[in-house]
Amino acid sequence: MDVSVFNPTAVPVVPPTAQGVEKVAQDLRSVYSSGKTKTFEWRVSQLKALLKITTRHEKDIFEALRSDLNKSEHDAYFHELYGVSASCTLALKELHRWMMPERVNTSMVNFPSTAEIVSEPLGVVLVISPWNYPFRNSNVGHIILTAAAKHLTPVVLELGGKCPVVVDSNIDLVIDALSSELENFYGKDPMQSKELSRIINSRHFDRVTKLLDDKKISGKVVIGGQRDKANLKIAPTVILDAPEDSLIMNEEIFGPLLPIVTVDKIEDSFGLINSKGKPLAAYLFTNDKKLKEEFIRNVSAGGMAINETITHIAEPTLPFGGVGESGMGAYHGKFSFDTFSHKKAVLQREFEGDVDIRYPPFTPGKVKLKRALLTGDILGIPRALIGW
Repeated sequence: MDVSVFNPTAVPVVPPTAQGVEKVAQDLRSVYSSGKTKTFEWRVSQLKALLKITTRHEKDIFEALRSDLNKSEHDAYFHELYGVSASCTLALKELHRWMMPERVNTSMVNFPSTAEIVSEPLGVVLVISPWNYPFRNSNVGHIILTAAAKHLTPVVLELGGKCPVVVDSNIDLVIDALSSELENFYGKDPMQSKELSRIINSRHFDRVTKLLDDKKISGKVVIGGQRDKANLKIAPTVILDAPEDSLIMNEEIFGPLLPIVTVDKIEDSFGLINSKGKPLAAYLFTNDKKLKEEFIRNVSAGGMAINETITHIAEPTLPFGGVGESGMGAYHGKFSFDTFSHKKAVLQREFEGDVDIRYPPFTPGKVKLKRALLTGDILGIPRALIGW
């Protein structure tokens, strides 16, 4: 099927009024009620259209991201475009299998019968996604969840908070390694680097610099700290031993600032992490097998990566989402399909094969036979049948 643009009923242009939004929602519900969007063919057409947009307008997307965020072509492709195109490609390959009803076994309670789980679309969906990635902010999450609860609308929230990294190493070695690698990445003057993205706008620039100007971290910047408000750039900055009551340790950063907290024992970091809200992701760098197992077992987070950061979100076989304050629900790959589907239970029986023990009067013989069947009492079944 050759599709070059989205169906206008799928992605409407929303008028900037409450009445306009309500009208669009009504129109979309009407389209959904018609059954049109449930077919395999329609879903494939939309996926192909989205995939075509990412390829046909690749250059435009790169230019927009360079203009807005100073993102390099590398970052624009691998952080933005690739994720969309890879997700579409996977869905096109697997959609037919995902949509197939899942056969499941039935018990003696419903013998003879068959059962299956049918994935049914939830309906019209509102996706809120701003300029960077879905905004990880618990305050916004509370507002959205409260509004949705009034209508019993299911919600998937990817929020955030802190995403801690535990490094099993001497702190001096860590600082030296960070300094060396940052210079390799961005040169001696990172503010001149074309690889360094800018902050999205002046409001967020001021928000990040406020964290950096907090008196409680004065004198604790060991790498970076440079800033250029005219170009909305902040150099990659490392803060050593940031106090727990500092702004940077209690607010979301969303900027190139890395606070480091040292502990006496590496295991103490687990308690420090668990004393805060559950993070969207947690990371550990170590070669100690026992420490890896303890980290996985004792630290609660939406996701984890060992000796790596962030790249777990690129695996379609892994769910991506938060837990507790970092969100609820998950997506990626089939997890996305399941997230937007209701798992409808379907039991089927034929008219033949019905037995009278299901109906009154419930004689002692019927009760004995029914109990034997339900509990799997092999000897009790013939006994009940012959009246023992």
